Amino acid sequence: MDPILTAIAGALAKEAVTIGGKALGKLLQRVKEKFAKDVGSEVVLASAQDTPDDPKAVDLLARVLEGAEKADPAFGAELRELWGPAKAEITATANTITQTAGKGGVNNSFSGTASGNVVQSGNIKGDVNFGRN
Repeated sequence: MDPILTAIAGALAKEAVTIGGKALGKLLQRVKEKFAKDVGSEVVLASAQDTPDDPKAVDLLARVLEGAEKADPAFGAELRELWGPAKAEITATANTITQTAGKGGVNNSFSGTASGNVVQSGNIKGDVNFGRN
């Protein structure tokens, strides 16, 4: 099983229960649009969302996504394109919840391509040096 599709399935299953931000919402909406003409796929998605901690339900959703991707490679490409921002959103939200629980924290997020150095940090005491003068 493709680990990206498994991650997408897990995120879609938990979306209704947990964070459900903008990018993840777009991903879910696209999957719902794709499944709208296939009652069986809709039922699998609903089942995974009803029982997001059931690995069998999430695995079945991943398999349905895999079948949809094989049948429609353009849909598969859309899934993977939408997954990047959704994954970043999930990570940022989870980090914010973890780091800010009662004590204030830092939420670092980076996506895209860097042509140089990238530093993500809270407080830095001292210099940051990349060996350039």
